Amino acid sequence: LDNTGEIASARGTASYEVDDDRTSFKVRIRGVPEGLYPLYVGGEQVGEIPVEGRGNGVTRGELRFSQPVRGDDLELTGFDPLGAIIEVYPDENLDVEDVILEVLFPEG
Repeated sequence: LDNTGEIASARGTASYEVDDDRTSFKVRIRGVPEGLYPLYVGGEQVGEIPVEGRGNGVTRGELRFSQPVRGDDLELTGFDPLGAIIEVYPDENLDVEDVILEVLFPEG
């Protein structure tokens, strides 16, 4: 994910995997204050990434989707990240209003 400059320390990755029996999509972010970060795929909010402190000032969060669902993952249904713009917005309690991380996800 590309940093838009709204939070200079923000970093993130997005991954999409297809195995024989499962499809998964995962977004990880770090270097942002603790909170809930709305995740948008193709202009639609699909969830919120919970970011927590990990000690030594490090913060991280991730949101996982899968089909069929595994563990604590959310169901990967109703949206397709392939070829879509992936955007992470700031926690509502921050003095930041614009997208903090974004990328045009590859089509496959």
